[in-house]
Order: sequence, then C-alpha cells, then structure tokens
Amino acid sequence: MNKTLILPTAIVVGLLFSYIGTIHCHGKIKKFTKKLDQSQLVLYQNIRKRRMWYFLIGILIALLGSILYFCLSKDLMFSRIIYSLIILLLTPMIVYTLFPKSPYMLEQSNINTTETHDWFKVYVCMKNGMIYGFCIGFFITLIITSIFYKA
Repeated sequence: MNKTLILPTAIVVGLLFSYIGTIHCHGKIKKFTKKLDQSQLVLYQNIRKRRMWYFLIGILIALLGSILYFCLSKDLMFSRIIYSLIILLLTPMIVYTLFPKSPYMLEQSNINTTETHDWFKVYVCMKNGMIYGFCIGFFITLIITSIFYKA
C-alpha cells in the first residue's frame, strides 16, 4: 500500500464501522415503538419512511458519484477503489444530514416524558454508535497499517 493511502483507507474503515456502530441501536428503537399508541406509531412510521427516502437518495447520489470518479480517474486501481468507497460511504451521511427533518417525533404534543426519554436514548445510541464506530475503525486501521508499513 502506498503511504499516501493510509489515511484514506483508515477513513473508509472508520466509515464502515460508523454504520456498523448503529446496528445495536435497533433494539432501543423496537422498545420505543412498542410503547407508542396507534396514532404515534403511524406518525413514527411516516417519519421513518421519509428519512429512509433521504438515505436512499443519498445512496443513489453516492453510487453515481462513485462510479463517475472510478471511471474518470487516472489514479492507480487501489487509489480509485479507496476514494470511490469514501464517496460511497460518506455521501449518504451528508445527504441525510442536509435534508430537512421536520416533523420531529419529540415535537408531538402527545409524546409523554417516558417516550421522550426512550427516544432520546435512541438518538444518543445512534450518535454514539456512529462516532465511536468511526473512531475505533479509523484508529485501529491507522495503527495496523502503520505497523505493516514499517515492516
């Protein structure tokens, strides 16, 4: 591996781990949705569908950008793969973040304190899963690639 690709490779692994880091939060989401009444559940499902569309739009943009970069770049193959993966993994996060999120579940007047607390647990879990997942994947990859690069 080229020394200049250590950091981009660590970014790719960090981004993969950030997605993986949110998987364990789905149990908290199920726990939250079981406590909702029918009208709250319909609202939640509508919000979830809209946010899923945001993510899918991000994936489509990422696929297009990644394929274009891969096909048009004159870099070496491994470099094109790494940078295409960065585009593919980072773009959906950016698109999802930039799209408007209204309505918010917590803005609903019929959400009680317990449900607010449960939703906040989901939010914190997702945020921490992404951040910790990225940091773990990023730094472990930096350490491993640095060790192998010196060898």
